[in-house]
Amino acid sequence: MTPFAPAVAYSPAVAYSPDVEQRAPDEAETITALAKVFTDMASTVADHEGHAHRAVHAKGHALLRARFQVAHDLPADLAHGLFARPGAYDALVRLSSPPAEQLPDSVSTPRAMAVKILGVQGARVEGGDEQHS
Repeated sequence: MTPFAPAVAYSPAVAYSPDVEQRAPDEAETITALAKVFTDMASTVADHEGHAHRAVHAKGHALLRARFQVAHDLPADLAHGLFARPGAYDALVRLSSPPAEQLPDSVSTPRAMAVKILGVQGARVEGGDEQHS
C-alpha cells in the first residue's frame, strides 16, 4: 500500500460535468439571504469591536507555504481535474477560527484550514472564473 492509497474502501467518484449539479428552485433567494446574514455578521462585529473583519474565519492563526502532491497511482475514477496527472504544486494553507469575533485563543472554538493550490493549468469549472495571478 502506498502512503496515498485509501485506508478503507470508498464509493466510486462521480466525474464532474455541468449536468451533475442542479440548482434548487430557491437557490437565488438562498444566496441573497446568506449574503445578508454575512453582511449583518460583519456589521455587528464592526459595531462591537470598532473595526470591520471578515464575516467568518476572521482570526487567522497562520499562513503557511506548502507543496501539494498529486499521487501517480490514483484510481482512474479519482484521476480527473486537478488529480488527472501526477505532479506537485505550490500551495498556501490558512489556519483560522470560524467566528467573526476576534476572541482570545483561550476561548475554545473550532479551527479551520483552507488550502489554495497555485499554478494549476487547464480549464476551470463553470463558475470558477475568479482572477488569479
